[in-house]
Amino acid sequence: VLYLRTKSAPKLTGLMGEPEALLSTDELLKQMLASARKNAQDLLDRLAQGLGLRRDARRLAAQRIRAIYADLLDLAARLKFPRWPQQTPLEYLPELEKAFPESRAELWLITRAYQRIRYGELPETQAEITAIEDAWKQVQAEGRGILVNGSSFRK
Repeated sequence: VLYLRTKSAPKLTGLMGEPEALLSTDELLKQMLASARKNAQDLLDRLAQGLGLRRDARRLAAQRIRAIYADLLDLAARLKFPRWPQQTPLEYLPELEKAFPESRAELWLITRAYQRIRYGELPETQAEITAIEDAWKQVQAEGRGILVNGSSFRK
């Protein structure tokens, strides 16, 4: 709550001698709230820009992560490890680890990124997107090797 206190000042009067205010309390509060919102949005935009991604770029990055996860599901299904409709991404992760045993860290990174954007978060930095894309390349390479050779790279 914001309280404004003023010193005694001569009253402004209108043509009829009645006191005249520049702004009502409600109008003043509305203008202050609008200014605070604009300042907060400007600060968030500058912060996002400083981190490497603007709001539109962050939305596109989120779409990229969704596409990577969908491609991951397709590849896993081709390897006979489909995701069942009732499985959450975290419940499905052990199946993915069976399908791609050499890429556990990458699968975790992709799954967590997908889960965050699925519930409304957006990627913050270009470095985060690059790490997810690199993880996907690792998983793709392992999956292609399994498809071509008919076996995994299990140790």
